[in-house]
Amino acid sequence: MALPSSIPAAPAREAGQSSATPRAPATPVVATPVVAPTETVPGTAVAHAVSNASKKRAEREALLDQTLAAFDSGVQAAVRSWLKVPYDSLRLRNFEMQVDDEPGLRATERDTLKALVRLFGKKERKRPRDRILRDPRTERVAMELRKKMAFLGYDWKRMQVQTQAQTASVCPPPEFEHIAPMAAFRPGRTSMG
Repeated sequence: MALPSSIPAAPAREAGQSSATPRAPATPVVATPVVAPTETVPGTAVAHAVSNASKKRAEREALLDQTLAAFDSGVQAAVRSWLKVPYDSLRLRNFEMQVDDEPGLRATERDTLKALVRLFGKKERKRPRDRILRDPRTERVAMELRKKMAFLGYDWKRMQVQTQAQTASVCPPPEFEHIAPMAAFRPGRTSMG
């Protein structure tokens, strides 16, 4: 009887599986980058060309290379092809199913690959529903105008509620406006008669 794929494999069963890759750690571990600092001479064109974005990209690639080093070249190529295209929930689920169906991988290796794609993959940007905001030429101007015009025409006024203590008289509800205020409750009157 085969175990369902949702139940993790026992360590004895996992040890018996043959894999082309070395045994991965029990939890998905992503290596920390070890990037040698580049030496540039201040004031040269090379020093000005190196930007923060390229440094981050180089660190990211070095970290990815170091993490994928434990896997064979076929798995590395597959992961890199998945990382090239931004993913949405459907693509991510398809990748996870493809990793789960791969026969030569251990459970820990599967978990590591799934974590890699979630960590290094780029999420697909949702497009704006508004046609004006979809156009890159009008997007910035339209957003600025909408921010400026968002609350025009709204005035905030606190309602002036008058209580009986402030007016010292009892007024009938709007349905009974035809009835005059009761004489017994007029200020200055001492008796009801």
